[in-house]
Amino acid sequence: SLCSPCLRSEAFLGMALAMPTVVSCVRLRQDFRAEHQARSVRLSAWNGEEWVDENVYEGLAGGVWDHRPIAPASMWRIVNNAQMDHSWVVHEVEIYSAADCTVPIPGGLDALSSGAARTGSASKAYDGAVESGWQSSCTSCLAETAWIGRRYGVPRLQAVGGPPGPEWDVKCFRIWQSADPAHQCPDVSVQYFNGQRWTIGAHVPAQAGLGGGAWERRPSAPWSMWRLACWSCASWQVHEFRLYEDTECTKEVSVRTGGRTIASSVLPGVTATRETDHAMDADVATFWQGVSDVGRTWVGLDLGTRSTHVRCVRLWQGSDAPTQAASLAMDYWDGEAWQDAAADFLTGAPMGGGSWHRRPAAPRSVWRIANGEATAGHWTVGEVEFYASRTCEGEPLSGVVTASGFRRQGREPYKAVDGLAALNGPMGGSRWESSCSPCAVGEAWVGIDMGEPVEVECIRLFQAGHPEHSSTVLQLDHWEAGAWTTHMVFAGLGGDSW
Repeated sequence: SLCSPCLRSEAFLGMALAMPTVVSCVRLRQDFRAEHQARSVRLSAWNGEEWVDENVYEGLAGGVWDHRPIAPASMWRIVNNAQMDHSWVVHEVEIYSAADCTVPIPGGLDALSSGAARTGSASKAYDGAVESGWQSSCTSCLAETAWIGRRYGVPRLQAVGGPPGPEWDVKCFRIWQSADPAHQCPDVSVQYFNGQRWTIGAHVPAQAGLGGGAWERRPSAPWSMWRLACWSCASWQVHEFRLYEDTECTKEVSVRTGGRTIASSVLPGVTATRETDHAMDADVATFWQGVSDVGRTWVGLDLGTRSTHVRCVRLWQGSDAPTQAASLAMDYWDGEAWQDAAADFLTGAPMGGGSWHRRPAAPRSVWRIANGEATAGHWTVGEVEFYASRTCEGEPLSGVVTASGFRRQGREPYKAVDGLAALNGPMGGSRWESSCSPCAVGEAWVGIDMGEPVEVECIRLFQAGHPEHSSTVLQLDHWEAGAWTTHMVFAGLGGDSW
């Protein structure tokens, strides 16, 4: 059009016909850019003296062929319910007539949208490839202005003018949004075209709390989704996490029991080792890392149709402090929104990294040694042994090694309890090195999760002999009531020997 901007009815396009004709259907393909589209148009006819409106067509798409009239419930869409400061990117979307997302709506035809960027057409949200995707043409999208949808075959209605029949009524949807929070919409609604305008479906109300970088399903039953969340985490890395139904961490719920990992985001521009699935792939060499922002960064588990209560967590974070969460919260899905599970067992002292950490842990079931004085460099421990006897007699206590972190590959925490330090000469080739350097008092620590309460009365230590990498004062701590409690303090320690 010549006008820009255009007032109501200022821009029009028509056709002069050879004889009077009744127009029963209109096909229209608008520009892919939202600012060059009309959300509704009027079909008018010239009566010899003036234009007379014949019909009004609303809810039009852009960048693709659209037509009116159209059968009720033959078009469905997902709409942004929240304002976005950037464009919306949806890699894939699927809609289903079964509440458990198992029966897809049949007869999918044309992909539709509010408008698309040149490289992100609507069809890319339905091509079965999460590597491609639709990108809205709006780069700052007001609420309910960006949408992605699809036209389907002629549906069967329950009654003339009524709602769609069961096989055409959307009861569940799955969506894979951008891994970048800037291009996600956390709140969406599912709508169908009722023949005149778009209206919200009866079975899928507005949905909130969505993330990206992985498949997400809505609606979800209460207690069927759980997540670990961290506020304003700079570079949080989760190599592995496990959720359990009992306080002893024995009854696991995970991808191996039918769950699917979900997350707030995935750090863009990184290798596949940081994808959401790698937070629960049984490989501590891979990890998930989200995008840090002022809100919550989170990773969790969608259990599908199963609902449960999570009472125990095992977590393996990054090996150095910046990749670890200073504090964690656990949230559950209540059917409409994320709620704080008030998991008291996650409060208190932060977990370390580069090794497994369990919460809750029974009092005195986890023991550690920590540097009792500041060190000028990283603390180096060749071997440590914990004993129940005051004379360090008998076999040392065993369990799962746990630590504050480690400096680099080859200096992992397990090397402080592998029994090799004394066998290979002074310090040997097997030793743990803390990630901190220098280390404040109590910042570096390594210990063992025994799995059940025990009493440690004696320790044997083989630490580095160099003053920069050793501590002459040692704290023996145990876990109790959500905090580390000092059990004993030892002074006058040397190095390069037991």
